[in-house]
Amino acid sequence: MKRLGLLFFLCWNLSVFAQFNLTDICKSWKITAYESFGVIDSPSASQVNDSLIFLSSKKFLIIENGIRYECAFLFNGSVITCMNADKTFSRQYKILKLQKDSALLEYQDSDLIKFKYYLLAE
Repeated sequence: MKRLGLLFFLCWNLSVFAQFNLTDICKSWKITAYESFGVIDSPSASQVNDSLIFLSSKKFLIIENGIRYECAFLFNGSVITCMNADKTFSRQYKILKLQKDSALLEYQDSDLIKFKYYLLAE
């Protein structure tokens, strides 16, 4: 029984502290769906061209609701922190899932509302 508890603890720690590689996130991503309050929605007409682009030079481009922001980003293995030069746009994304062609990021706004971004590599 102790081994089962230890195995559970180790697996939980690995999932909580998952680390990802910068090379895996650095690509162009199409936002295919948004989730908030457990409801997954397809992009609206103003969001249909939304995307995220992470470059290995640590530059970041987001198009959200038709508005384009260019930022720099920091990456610590599981969290991406982005901010533009005049500090009018900043985000912190937690990587929940990252595969070769898909990803799931989570963003929490200033009202503590969490949004999930479903991404496909372009």
